[in-house]
Amino acid sequence: MEAVCTLRVGNEQYSGKARLDADHIDFTGQTKFRFRIAEIREPAMTGGLLRFEFHGNRIALSVGDRTNKWYEAVINPKSPAQKLGIHAGDRVRLVNVEDPTLAASLTEARAEVTNDRVDDCDAILLSVERPADLRQVPSLAETLTPAGAIWILVAKTSRTITQGNIVAAAKSVGMTEIRDTSVSDLHNAYKIARPSIVRRPTPRKTGTTRPRAGVQ
Repeated sequence: MEAVCTLRVGNEQYSGKARLDADHIDFTGQTKFRFRIAEIREPAMTGGLLRFEFHGNRIALSVGDRTNKWYEAVINPKSPAQKLGIHAGDRVRLVNVEDPTLAASLTEARAEVTNDRVDDCDAILLSVERPADLRQVPSLAETLTPAGAIWILVAKTSRTITQGNIVAAAKSVGMTEIRDTSVSDLHNAYKIARPSIVRRPTPRKTGTTRPRAGVQ
């Protein structure tokens, strides 16, 4: 989540851009700052500014009409699983995912996690390193529930995958709902899903349950 920002550190004021990430706020302008959320003290919203103490410095930050939302994110940070909208009992398939923070969050959320191909997935997390990896999207989409989503994980250091690549992969399977979030220190995640107007709940037979996916 990036926005134009006015930042005051002590008596010094800066203009630039700030990005709210999974566990920190980055500021880029005349100089650069990183404020780790776990190290922020005494956050408050006053006078339309997000104010806090960071390592003995008084900080005041404004990102316009998003400032209050950023304040809420600082005082109530979401877990990676919450950012992906994953709940207890959701069937989640991981494809080439290596992210200990994310894996721990899925376990804590009590999702049914598997590395194997299974049907009726509520979410599929696909980690990609190059555009060719996105060729898996059509076959993965076939194993989703009607309301399910694919989250495409891209390393924050990646320079080979663009949002245009992801949009093209989504459109190839009729998925036009696309949004992104920072899910951990390692990955940004791009959600692709079917338009809500064409989603239909999957009926479940009375007295039957789907097999539980094994946790890998």
